[in-house]
Amino acid sequence: MLSIKTEMQNIELQLLGALMLDTQKADWFFGKAKEEYFTNSPLRKIFLSLKHIYESNPQNPSLLSSLPFVYQVIQHLGFEDVVQSRVDLADIMQSVATSATMEYHLGLVIESYLKNQMLNLALEIRNLSLEPITSPQEIKNHWEAMMDKLFLSEKESGFEAIGDILPRVLEQIEKIRAGEVPDWLVHSGFADLDNLIGGFHQGDFILLAGRPSMGKTSLALNIATNVACSGKPVGFVTIESSDLSLAERFLSGFLKIDNTKFSTGRISKEELDNLRENLDLAKLPIFVDYPINPEISELKSAARELKAIQKISFLIIDYLQLIRVDRNFESKQVMVAYISAQLKGLAKELKIPILVCSQLSRKVEEREDREPELSDLRESGALEQDADLVLMLWRPEFYAKSKPEEKSLAKFKIAKNRNGIANKIIELTFLAEYTKFENHRKE
Repeated sequence: MLSIKTEMQNIELQLLGALMLDTQKADWFFGKAKEEYFTNSPLRKIFLSLKHIYESNPQNPSLLSSLPFVYQVIQHLGFEDVVQSRVDLADIMQSVATSATMEYHLGLVIESYLKNQMLNLALEIRNLSLEPITSPQEIKNHWEAMMDKLFLSEKESGFEAIGDILPRVLEQIEKIRAGEVPDWLVHSGFADLDNLIGGFHQGDFILLAGRPSMGKTSLALNIATNVACSGKPVGFVTIESSDLSLAERFLSGFLKIDNTKFSTGRISKEELDNLRENLDLAKLPIFVDYPINPEISELKSAARELKAIQKISFLIIDYLQLIRVDRNFESKQVMVAYISAQLKGLAKELKIPILVCSQLSRKVEEREDREPELSDLRESGALEQDADLVLMLWRPEFYAKSKPEEKSLAKFKIAKNRNGIANKIIELTFLAEYTKFENHRKE
């Protein structure tokens, strides 16, 4: 007879019984259940036998309830221990009175499996912690990688009937028409850009690219400030700038105080009073992290923490080429492709737009008009492929051959837009003394 040693094994028994009782649910059941969920060896082999019958006869699921046929398949597959234990398939089938419990029982079995896997991982982490050559960061990275692998393997396929999605689209349109900004939409605060793209969407991986000294960090910070002023929390990870430098830029742009005065101390009494009066700016929901040489795994961990604790709606990372990885790659291009894929996956996981600053190659400066192209993205074509939105920034006045009318002019190109209009150029005004971009003022 079948030996049932735990309550969970009894649930596994009832789960198989529910399937044999209602074979019309076979498609759903085998789309979710896995061999490793069954802790009882004979039950696991019975599951494999039933799965073999289903996959061999998908148009005839009623065979799953034919006890003589199931028994023949068990023998055919060579599961001698099941045969020798004299399992009574009728007892399994009669272990439940209704198939209505199938989904509930499968949920319990999956939960038990996940807990057991986490317990095994905890023991593995304990053993790693006892090794003197293993650093805490390495242990943390291993834990997160293994947890990601475990839960991604159990993730639902995500298939959904188009008819279930369409009403949500209509609801979104009605909200926008009524002047509401849906939770999943983030506006940059730059009118021409928002009018063209409609805002940043949840799950978007956005690149803000430009040559050095074009103002990428300043523009990213201006966008962060605009988003925070709309009431949506923002995370800002700066790998390039210090905490004080970023705060100075923020204050300079927001209060329009010459940025150089912060380092020289040449701030007038009126400006100092203005600073003191506006300390309420500290209440804006902008959360800054400034890690030193971070690995992509650390950034992902920090982003998850920000999302869980501060409920951020938008994340900015400055900038991509300074992110490290904890493994060796055959080339810089392959490494950047890996980082790009990780960031794109993170945006989808957290269901927020993630804007990442990125460098452009020197090829831009070989062109007379200095207008960037997608091919100028440094190191990897994967960036062009992975990004949902690519924004490219340049300032004509930075170059010697600029025209007088281009003073304070910044150009902002929508080089790629997976969700709409692309190859459009937006003009902004750059106030260099305040490191601030504004909607373009046409004279």
